[in-house]
Amino acid sequence: NNGTVSVLANRRLYVVREGKSVFQGPMDQGPAGPDPANPGPGSGPETALPAGLAIGPSQLLYSRENEIAGFDLERKEVTWRIPTEGPVCTEMVAAGNLVYCKDMGRWLYAVDLEKKCVRWKTQVAFDLNPHVIAGDAIYLTQGQEYLSAFRLQDGSLAWKEFLPFFVS
Repeated sequence: NNGTVSVLANRRLYVVREGKSVFQGPMDQGPAGPDPANPGPGSGPETALPAGLAIGPSQLLYSRENEIAGFDLERKEVTWRIPTEGPVCTEMVAAGNLVYCKDMGRWLYAVDLEKKCVRWKTQVAFDLNPHVIAGDAIYLTQGQEYLSAFRLQDGSLAWKEFLPFFVS
């Protein structure tokens, strides 16, 4: 992660790079919170941010309503946006130059940080459980019945396992 980490504390997001705070902002707006590019009066360098974050090499990715946006930490402005089928409903997980997330429109996305576009997306069942990357696949539950693995390279289904003992 090139020495960049994010810390949530006291309802604020702090981005620290190589031991130095490079960004901070309140986190009490929720997923449909204000756009960091238009934070409102009195925001100054402390910009209000929505939930659903991932840290890239020099950018913060966030979800807001039906989009994923890239926020440049140096310039403190939104530099690109990608529309989604619905609000992002799970945490974003990074692997290499790609960030993976699911939305409420039942899509799993791989967002290319370098090209600032969707590399691929694939239809999945609605589920709010987190997903995990291991090896060359992303693993997630699909509803309450299946555990699935999708290939990181192209989003194709690697395997799907029925969960006979799922406890809700």
